[in-house]
Amino acid sequence: EAFARRQSEVEAAVQTFNEVHLTSTVWGRHGFTVSQDGAHLSAAEVLQRPCEERSVNAADVLSTHLPGVCSAVETQQGKGHAHVEQLRALLQMEGASVRTAAIECYYAPYMKRQARDVEDLRRDEGLLLPEDLDYSRVGSLSAEEIEKLEAHRPGSIGHAQRIPGVTPSALVTLLKHVRRQKKKQDHQVRRSRFEPEQKTNSVGDITGVSSIPVNEDRDGNSRL
Repeated sequence: EAFARRQSEVEAAVQTFNEVHLTSTVWGRHGFTVSQDGAHLSAAEVLQRPCEERSVNAADVLSTHLPGVCSAVETQQGKGHAHVEQLRALLQMEGASVRTAAIECYYAPYMKRQARDVEDLRRDEGLLLPEDLDYSRVGSLSAEEIEKLEAHRPGSIGHAQRIPGVTPSALVTLLKHVRRQKKKQDHQVRRSRFEPEQKTNSVGDITGVSSIPVNEDRDGNSRL
């Protein structure tokens, strides 16, 4: 029961952090390092940025300044506004629940990026890897990963996934590298196909101009 209550509090806090917006100026007054451009930022967005008073994340700072943030929202949106009530509810929650929610907001972009990477790997696991791929030039691969990939010479991303010691991060790096190389090669092929056609058209244009019939008048002057 205690776990379920805390989970419910964390979910409510995350929702509040995503819905409550203040100007960058107001956030700056409460210890958060943000560009003073007047932009409206949600509490979740602010939690993803560095803060002058934090060592690891902005969770403790937000907990410290939560009453002030609540007052700022009340001034901006009026007493009784839903966001004010949501923030007041946070003040009644356990500090651990609020900090957990803040940490979830902080890591949200990383989790979304990781989910996209996993989906990319799942979708492109059949992507073939060049037989002559030089893994030492892929970049961001450890010496151990390069050694394992060179030894196994996987034929596809899916095959590379099954090699012990090759991390998901390395697979994503490899996938992006192969995509870039393939895109570059496709561009070169299209360019090589286009250039001869362009030259032919150019010659045709010149020929077309020279083939315009020219008539001469009685005095021998040329006229179109």
